[in-house]
Amino acid sequence: MRRNLTASAPNQVWVGDITYLPIADGKLLYPATVIDVYSRRLRGWSMADHMRAEPVTDALKAAVRTRGGRVDDVIFHSDHGAQYGSKAFADACHRAGIRRSTGAVGTSADNAAAESFFASLKREILPDRRSRPTEPAARLAVFSQRDSACEGPPVRCRAPLCGARRPSHERRRSSVSIRRLR
Repeated sequence: MRRNLTASAPNQVWVGDITYLPIADGKLLYPATVIDVYSRRLRGWSMADHMRAEPVTDALKAAVRTRGGRVDDVIFHSDHGAQYGSKAFADACHRAGIRRSTGAVGTSADNAAAESFFASLKREILPDRRSRPTEPAARLAVFSQRDSACEGPPVRCRAPLCGARRPSHERRRSSVSIRRLR
């Protein structure tokens, strides 16, 4: 990808990531996402109580299902996480016709769309670092954010008065240029 993720139409380039959400009982939940670079829409997601390959593989399978079962020549870009290097994830990509791409080691800039989604999600779910949601509350909050990212205004601006428009309705540039941070 040469650190320049571009897409002139939907379903050309997807990005994915997995993160953690601390919850009230001291445990962690691990949401995984697949986002279309062109529209910034969430195409697939999954959540688990572990950080193995299943959450990222399940998120990918969900994205593929929403696109009809096969997405030949979609490029899936991720970081170097072990989940994305696993045989299970490689097999899921191969079955769906997806080509894999990974970013430079130690940088999140080329996966900015996925990183931005999770930053917004954490700001919404964990606004006060001293308190943690219960597991059911965290799952419900992630589910609500998922609906906003799939169909509604951008997650960072959910109020209708702010002028936010659905990504699928915006006329905007269709590429994201990634600059190396120095």
